[in-house]
Amino acid sequence: MLISAAGVLFNIATFLILYFSLPYMSYEWNDSLWPLASLSLIVAVLNILPIYPLDGGAIVFALFEMITGKKPSPKFTQACGWIGFIFIVLFFWVFPEWMDGILDFVFRKIF
Repeated sequence: MLISAAGVLFNIATFLILYFSLPYMSYEWNDSLWPLASLSLIVAVLNILPIYPLDGGAIVFALFEMITGKKPSPKFTQACGWIGFIFIVLFFWVFPEWMDGILDFVFRKIF
């Protein structure tokens, strides 16, 4: 569980360090590092989603094991991963403007 949390915490720490240091940098550095800060935050948010292959899913299943004392079966973890994936697809299908906003933000900051 700590290894899964470390990936997310590293991305959040990278974002915070860059975000708070950007005002003190020259324009060239600021212009170059802001996309990296944005990307770190986006990766952290996506990685914390409670879908099993992601770190958020590993954290949820580690907590499940700590609470119940039993390790979840592979079929259960696979089903939870598919349910999470379907939930995200349906969410962006019902609210497509959110996906447009996210993609616009990502591509505007990176490219």
